[in-house]
Amino acid sequence: MKNKLIYLLLVGLLIASCSKEKKAKNNLIGKWNANVMTAVDEIDGSPLDLIAMGESMTLDFKDCGTDGFCPVTVQLSLDGEIEVFETHYILDSSGDSMTILYTFESEVTIIELSSDELIISSPTFVYGNDLYVELEKE
Repeated sequence: MKNKLIYLLLVGLLIASCSKEKKAKNNLIGKWNANVMTAVDEIDGSPLDLIAMGESMTLDFKDCGTDGFCPVTVQLSLDGEIEVFETHYILDSSGDSMTILYTFESEVTIIELSSDELIISSPTFVYGNDLYVELEKE
């Protein structure tokens, strides 16, 4: 009896985590534009308002293919030059974080995700220092 209860609890947790991951993927799909983007200055540790400095970020998440890859297009404006990267993302089973494969693997924590708002942070994404980004869906 005790083993059956543990088994049912594990199955319930697996189903719940799969549905959370699926919901997160469904909410991610689409084009997102950054309206808040801050990083930590390497020299003095102060916050930098990257949007005010003319920087921009757009993330365009696509549905995952049958090969298991989930494509994302990353468009960045860095120092006035626009860079576009076609890569993919991996969402963890909890739906709370993802890895975006960029020129290096970038761990991205999902702080908030709804159908029209995405808030992420990353210690390694693009700028190399703690990055905080609020994005709105187009």
